[in-house]
Amino acid sequence: MAALLHGLAGSMCKMCGASAWRRGNEGVVANDAVADNVTRVISGRRPGPGFRAAEAEGGWRMADAVRIGMIGCGGIARPHVRGWKSIPTKARIVAGADVDEGSRQWLRSEVSEVRLHDGFEALIADPHVDAVDICLPHHLHCAAILAAAQAGKHILCEKPLCLTLAEAQEISEAVERSGITFMAAHNHLMWSGVQEAARIVRDGQLGAPIALRTLDCGRTPVRPGQPRAQPGWRADRARAGGGELLDTGYHPVYTMLFLAQSAPTEVTAMAGRYHLTDLPAEDTAHVLIRFADGAIGNILTTWAFRMPTGNPLFQVVCADGEVFGRDHTIAVRQGDAAPVERTLPAVDSIAAEVAHFADCVRLGQRPLQTHIEATMALRVILAAYRSIAEGITVALPR
Repeated sequence: MAALLHGLAGSMCKMCGASAWRRGNEGVVANDAVADNVTRVISGRRPGPGFRAAEAEGGWRMADAVRIGMIGCGGIARPHVRGWKSIPTKARIVAGADVDEGSRQWLRSEVSEVRLHDGFEALIADPHVDAVDICLPHHLHCAAILAAAQAGKHILCEKPLCLTLAEAQEISEAVERSGITFMAAHNHLMWSGVQEAARIVRDGQLGAPIALRTLDCGRTPVRPGQPRAQPGWRADRARAGGGELLDTGYHPVYTMLFLAQSAPTEVTAMAGRYHLTDLPAEDTAHVLIRFADGAIGNILTTWAFRMPTGNPLFQVVCADGEVFGRDHTIAVRQGDAAPVERTLPAVDSIAAEVAHFADCVRLGQRPLQTHIEATMALRVILAAYRSIAEGITVALPR
């Protein structure tokens, strides 16, 4: 990572059935591993419920590194660990928990002085852990979040937030009651391209949004003679909570909600299984979202095929032009002019994500995305599943 990313924080006014969509000056800047100031102060705002000020009792001085406990040490935890190791003055891993001995020993090979546990309960009870990084299978997220919040640990949690809106409500209540900092690990929002596109849309340079599109496409490898499904727990719908849409599809959903200028009001979806034929759920989904301001979003997400040729990862068409791009490239078209392309600083999105979380904990600031935004993404996805099952357009609470 080489340079600053300028960000936005859009948040729902209420947890479930938000009555308004608020997008203001709650900013985030994600920077490289050696910078001292990766998050700028939320100007004129005091930390609200769910966010404990660094100077409060039980907080810590800026000189202190946040002590991290890894809950889950395999899979996605590994780029998280690399990210934590890149910011030793801001955070350091002191403990890890995993039911798999091999995953625990992998963490020890990366962090020699680490306390290891075979369950997250013991890690959460450790008084020398300030914050937890939850990298568990989907069905375990809620229990780990609730336990960590009750113990007063700050929380970074991988997507999805949880599996049901009832679980999301429990999480909301626990986070607000405890006063801890909760951050949703929506790493694609750390991409410089997404950050710049959001700034352009927010500033109104191109007029009001009309149509949005986000994509996340990739073909899952299948070995000869092996089941045509995702390996491990992802092949079990009870543990995964769904298929591709609730997993990788979470990325283009939260990205679209971040880029949009108003609340989602209706969801229509279709899905299919084309490549992972032994998977007990969809491997591909198409989702349409209508927003309160009239804009319509289109999401394509799949484990069945690679990114269609020539497609951007995100696109916002507005009344007076459009902005589109990929992780660190962007193109802007104004009126009838040809698009102007730019290459932005490349960013390790997970390293930037963990650095931002560490800064929010140390400074008592609101993360870019919390349980509130994560719940809205979940609400959209669950509405999409209902649309697929019943063949209807699903209205979302206003």
